[in-house]
This record gives sequence, structure tokens and C-alpha cells, in this order.
Amino acid sequence: MTEKELQAIRERADKATAGPWEVCNGTDVFTKLGADNNDGVTANHNDGWHIAKCNEGSTSVGDEEVELSFNEQNANAHFITKAREDVPKLLAEVSRLQGEVKRLKGVLEYISDEAESFYEVDYVDDTGIVMRVRKDLAQYRGTIQEIFTVSSQEVYGNGDE
Repeated sequence: MTEKELQAIRERADKATAGPWEVCNGTDVFTKLGADNNDGVTANHNDGWHIAKCNEGSTSVGDEEVELSFNEQNANAHFITKAREDVPKLLAEVSRLQGEVKRLKGVLEYISDEAESFYEVDYVDDTGIVMRVRKDLAQYRGTIQEIFTVSSQEVYGNGDE
């Protein structure tokens, strides 16, 4: 995903009515009671802003008009409701991960630059392994372990879920 695409998503999220949103009547999406809209207008204390109606999903199938089931309409309403909070969280996570990728690229570049000095060794065994590298790499063990720990947590999760 490009930065331009991410920026467009951020702008859409920023322009949408503030949350949290909730499902009412099974298929309607509303703000909380008494919420402000983006123009600063406050709904009555016993009402909220109507964000979306999910009870009008239908299409033609052959010669017949077919509607979405109530369960699917309800699921759509819940999806829209949670998207108001989920999209900003996902954007923040993308930003965090981009920063982590940048940091790890810097670490790898540093290790790669330092590895240049490993070529100045005197002894290579029969398998082609440079024996002095093992001693030199010891000073980078912590950094290498950190890279693999962070990478495996990103891929497999950290077990807190």
C-alpha cells in the first residue's frame, strides 16, 4: 500500500462523524446519544446522529427482488460500527510497523556494513566457514536475537491474545 493510499484512508477517517458508533434496531448505525457532529452541532440528549441504514440491501435475482437476511444486515451494521474505531487503529499500527521496518533496515544495514570487515580473515575451513567470524559475531548476538525476536512476534504474535 502506498503512502498516498494510506493518506487517502486517513483523510476519509478524519472526515467521518466522530465515534463511537452503535447499532440500533438491529440494522441502523447511530452515534452515541447527545453526540456532536463535525460541524459542532449536538444531538438531543435522547438521540444520536443516524450514520447508516443497513436494512435496505436487495437485488434482482432472475425476475425476483431478493433482500439480504436480517442476520446479514445486522452483521453489516456491526461491521460499519466497528470500522469507525478499527480503521484509525489499523492506520496507527501500519505507521508503527513502517517505523519498525525502517529501524530494522538500519540495523541490517549496520550489520551488513560491519560484515565487510569479516572478509579480512586468514583461515577458512573445509566447509567454507570463516572461523574468525564466529568470534566477531558474538558482539552482535544481542542485536541479531532482537531482530529475530521482533520478527517472530510480528509473524506469530506474542502470545498475549
